[in-house]
Amino acid sequence: RNKEYYYLSIYPDNLASNEIIKEGFTSLEECRMAANNLISQNKFENGRYECSKNCEKTYQPTSQDFDIKCKDSEQFSF
Repeated sequence: RNKEYYYLSIYPDNLASNEIIKEGFTSLEECRMAANNLISQNKFENGRYECSKNCEKTYQPTSQDFDIKCKDSEQFSF
């Protein structure tokens, strides 16, 4: 349980299957700056990203995959 920090989810072409997740940001501004850096470094376009907090991470029992459920998130397009 890491409710006190933000998760960043980037969808480079708006597809959930290509999601990139980073975690551990202490503020919305820090999350957005990281998103903009990744987007410009990778020349992503026509996608969206979310900065979310109050999240719970649940691991799948049989693999390294996990789900993240968040109570608060803000979405941005690029």
